[in-house]
Amino acid sequence: MDNLFLLEDGTYAIVDYESIDNVKNRIKYINYISRIVKRLYEDHGEIPKIRMIVIYTGNIVAAKSGFDVGCMSLQMEQVFVNDIPAEEIYRTVKDKLLHGMGLAEQELMQMIILPLAGKDQTER
Repeated sequence: MDNLFLLEDGTYAIVDYESIDNVKNRIKYINYISRIVKRLYEDHGEIPKIRMIVIYTGNIVAAKSGFDVGCMSLQMEQVFVNDIPAEEIYRTVKDKLLHGMGLAEQELMQMIILPLAGKDQTER
C-alpha cells in the first residue's frame, strides 16, 4: 500500500486523497485499516495505532470526520486543500526559483499538493 506511513512516534498513518465525500469511502477506509491491522499483527504480534488522514481536493470544503457503525467507529483527520493559500504559495515558490534559491522540504510538499487546491471546472 503506497499510502501507509510509519511515523516517528511509532504510529502508522494511512493517507488518502478524495474529491468526493461519501459513505463508500468510509467503508473503504475501514477495509484498509482492518487489512493493515491484520498484516502488522501477523508480522509483529502487536496491534498498531493507526491514524486515518483524508486530504480533500479543492472542491470539498467540509465533510464528516467520523463514521459510527455501532460496534466500531472511525475518526478521521481531515485536510481541506481548499484552505491552503494556493496563490501565495505559488508566488513564493516562483519567486524563489526565479532567484535561483532552493526550496524547503515544506515548500516541496506544498507544490505536490497545490494542483489539488483548484476547484473543478464545474465549480468555476
